[in-house]
Amino acid sequence: MSGVPLIRVVRARHSLANETRWDDEMTVLSRAQSARAWLLESMLPLWTSAGFDETTGQFVEALDADGRPLALPRRALVQARQMVVCCAGGRLGWRGPWAERVAAAGGALLSRGRNKDGDWIYSFDGAGAPADSRSDLYTQAFVILGFAEAARALGRSDFLAAAIATREQLQRAWRDPGGGYREGEISPHTGRQNPHMHLLEAFLALHATTRAADDLAAATAVAELFMQTLLASGDRVLEEFDARWRPIEASGAAPGHQFEWAWLLERLRLAGGGDRSATARALAGFGERFGVDAAGFAIDAIGLDGSALSFTARLWPQAERLKAALAGLGPEPLRAAGEARRALAAYLDVPVAGAWRDLRRPDGRFEPGPAPASSGYHLVSALEAFLQPARE
Repeated sequence: MSGVPLIRVVRARHSLANETRWDDEMTVLSRAQSARAWLLESMLPLWTSAGFDETTGQFVEALDADGRPLALPRRALVQARQMVVCCAGGRLGWRGPWAERVAAAGGALLSRGRNKDGDWIYSFDGAGAPADSRSDLYTQAFVILGFAEAARALGRSDFLAAAIATREQLQRAWRDPGGGYREGEISPHTGRQNPHMHLLEAFLALHATTRAADDLAAATAVAELFMQTLLASGDRVLEEFDARWRPIEASGAAPGHQFEWAWLLERLRLAGGGDRSATARALAGFGERFGVDAAGFAIDAIGLDGSALSFTARLWPQAERLKAALAGLGPEPLRAAGEARRALAAYLDVPVAGAWRDLRRPDGRFEPGPAPASSGYHLVSALEAFLQPARE
């Protein structure tokens, strides 16, 4: 995980003797080397071999405890997320078949991934044919993200056109009169913040590829929706809403989303979409105060009053906490980054190198089960933030 962002936090927030600072930086660099080795030598090779079906040109949904693919429907959003993972691997210098896998998965989406309305379907079967042709907002967001990243990495105009067309389709046909976008056909909820959060991420990726004002404006509009509707008390993310965009307060808040929104608002600021730094810091602060257990793991759910609703801890909130801390958000980012890094390492301590556990139980033990491919996107995003110099 990169020394550079964490080293900057050390220098900015601590007055240490030169020798201590040198020791700290050497420790961080050593950890960065270990993280890079895990990513490039274990994780990417595993998920582009056992985790990829060359017959269909698609990524698999999950690997079992022995590293073998499970016979599960393959969600379109997993195809897009794994495209993002492979593009990150390419940026970090991996010499494996990342580009080939991205091209194949993107091609499969283009050829078989849309329904009669032109929206991206929910899932494929094991033979690569459409399995569930319904569409939802969450999937549309990730397909934009996957194609935007792939277009930038591979220079593919067809991938870029698909991402732009999806953004235009959402703005034309998916708008909710009450604000934001409608959920589509999959979600049981009337309205959620989560797909909108990933739309912000997707529009930012699209803007990074095109530098077009329309793409930045789309990202900024999602941030404004967040500030006006999805945010409560200035520091907590509302999860679910009724048909009139009134909060369903019993749903509480997710610490992982607190950190993820904070990081995305900071990304938007760096892209020129307006400064919401105070809100980003407050979001991370609320997550740190109430969403981290005594062992240093970000838990899955808390009430809007900060009370714990669930003491389980999935892998992905640890990754989002690390990203927010590396961005300098929250009250003690250096401490938080160290805790999040150690927490993530516990999920990666499995017999199959490059795989992971997904769920830590309240008793501190990990739930047995497969490694879901969908978690790789969170992991690699956090590792890239740690391994790459801060972009300012």
